[in-house]
Amino acid sequence: QRTVEISQTTVGLEVIYGDTDSIMINTRISDINQLATIRKLGEQVKKEVNKLYKTLELEIDGIFKNMLLLKKKKYAAITVEQKKDGELVFHREEKGLDLVRRDWCVQSRDSGRFVLDQILSSNQDKEESISKILTHLEEVAQKMRNGELPLYKYVITRGLSKHPNDYPDGNSLPHVHVAKMMLKNNRTMTIGDHIPYIITQPLEGEDGKANASKSPATRARHPDEIERSGGVLKPDVEWYLSQQILPPVSRLCEPIDGLSTGLLAERLGLD
Repeated sequence: QRTVEISQTTVGLEVIYGDTDSIMINTRISDINQLATIRKLGEQVKKEVNKLYKTLELEIDGIFKNMLLLKKKKYAAITVEQKKDGELVFHREEKGLDLVRRDWCVQSRDSGRFVLDQILSSNQDKEESISKILTHLEEVAQKMRNGELPLYKYVITRGLSKHPNDYPDGNSLPHVHVAKMMLKNNRTMTIGDHIPYIITQPLEGEDGKANASKSPATRARHPDEIERSGGVLKPDVEWYLSQQILPPVSRLCEPIDGLSTGLLAERLGLD
């Protein structure tokens, strides 16, 4: 709090975020050629704060060219640093976002990265970014409904924190349900193993109607089983669009005017 106060009152800068042991400052300078000026502002904050303490020292952790700040410990940014020969080097930093976690399917993470690329891009205006995001969602939904998306793109992976038989609520957890099926097929399993699975479409019963009452968790199958089924088992496309594509993309787009959840859902063909 003291660092925030000094940055804002003594140095006259805008603090946009603070978390445990760090703060983020918006210098309002967007010209990359003014990197030296930006660093000087950081040095000023550092100097003012450091003279208050003997055993605590503030450092400049980095300079962000632009960033998407969603909420506490969740952000993505393009970092910039200058090498000794004057060359500028850019990297992307991602913290706490859905797309860095393996419990989202491959296509969910791919779409998340595409959306993030558009949001953080400095080579196009906002309207172009929005247009590309909406077009991407339409194309992904069409591919999925046409059966053109490779099977591996539907795979979700989760680790076992204990033996499959030790879960009291195993049938409500897709990866545990699949792990138990693997055990029945004499597959050895240990704590920490990562289980891949795909949520499949409800199968038609004898009456010709799909058994939609079965929970998604009990419809989880190992990718190998789906491949062996010869087309009988198929990914539940509508479940994936509503539960795996829309939520993480919607969270990334939340701060962007013109990209409401309703519009994103519409482009995915969802109600």
